[in-house]
Amino acid sequence: MVSLHNGTIETDLYTKPTDKHQLPLSSPCHPQHTKKAISISLALRIYRTYSTDAKLALRLNELRTYLVARVSGNTSLDSQIKRVANISRTDALHTKRHDSINCLPFAVTYNPSLPHIPNILRKHFNILLSSNRCREVLNAHPSSPTDTLLTFATF
Repeated sequence: MVSLHNGTIETDLYTKPTDKHQLPLSSPCHPQHTKKAISISLALRIYRTYSTDAKLALRLNELRTYLVARVSGNTSLDSQIKRVANISRTDALHTKRHDSINCLPFAVTYNPSLPHIPNILRKHFNILLSSNRCREVLNAHPSSPTDTLLTFATF
């Protein structure tokens, strides 16, 4: 929402009164880095939206309240919000471009009881190379098994 206040344009994040702020609970099987990324990205979204410090502090406090209610036990929540607040406004408004990585995607349904998949792939990488088809695919993505050859996606 954009408003004019004392001759300056101010921005505010509008949420409908019916918004339930549905965020993932801490109990489902989500990797820890995913839970952390959700709170950081929500705080960054708010940080990018607000032009005044007073409203920014108010909205970040509201976000913290929503996150604490949904993600109980997340002790690093305050540090994640402070991490966003330490970013300069110009840096926050710029989109980061990531370098493309020449790797092969490897998708796995995440479950915390799974063994460490990268270690298993490194250990049995020679079995993948024993197949001509696998060798062709892996040679198209030059890397060694100790490098980041496979990108892991969790679903």
